[in-house]
Amino acid sequence: MDDDGKLDAREFHFLNEVATGPRPLAHRLSASGRKWLKAIEGLRLMPYDDGTGQPVEEWRRGATIGYGHLILPAEWERFRNGIDQQWAESLLRFDLRDVEHSVVQRFRDCPCLQGRSERGLQQHEFDALVILAFNIGAGALNLSSVAAMICEAPDVRIPYTELESAWMAWRWSDGEELEGLIRRRAGEWRIFCSADYALPLPQVLSTSSRLAE
Repeated sequence: MDDDGKLDAREFHFLNEVATGPRPLAHRLSASGRKWLKAIEGLRLMPYDDGTGQPVEEWRRGATIGYGHLILPAEWERFRNGIDQQWAESLLRFDLRDVEHSVVQRFRDCPCLQGRSERGLQQHEFDALVILAFNIGAGALNLSSVAAMICEAPDVRIPYTELESAWMAWRWSDGEELEGLIRRRAGEWRIFCSADYALPLPQVLSTSSRLAE
């Protein structure tokens, strides 16, 4: 990366090769889903605290940049002086690849979804789950009541009677119920149920909820 935060040609080529390499279109977030995710995450070209939205000048847990990219300690020197929009777009493609793959793997073999599509989910359902996983973490989604209920897991103890309740449970961060997360979960749920990609109003930046249920 150049000193001004722009990708050099080698870095840009590498990130895009990794992020857009061979994958079936059925395994990718749709254009509508991507637009929704970008709008709800918001674009920040300088590092900020994901919990407070305030700028940060040194690495801390929750340091974030671009469209919700959590900065690892080893990445701090690369991102501390900011990035440009091209870099942010590439980071989003890179981050989405692992999330998309995880959602495909988790739901593809659920018996109750067999025969519905190549990945077992309709596109709008897949989009909603990817957007949820992008926020709470793919591992958290895989182990969640949401995933268990969608797959009708017979041997999993689930503390909810309705899928919507399990979905909306992801509205807490550090023990605090957040209005931004309530709005985000409601928007994701509308996508999942009815392919309604209308953004929550008023639009709010998301706050990550990375706690277990």
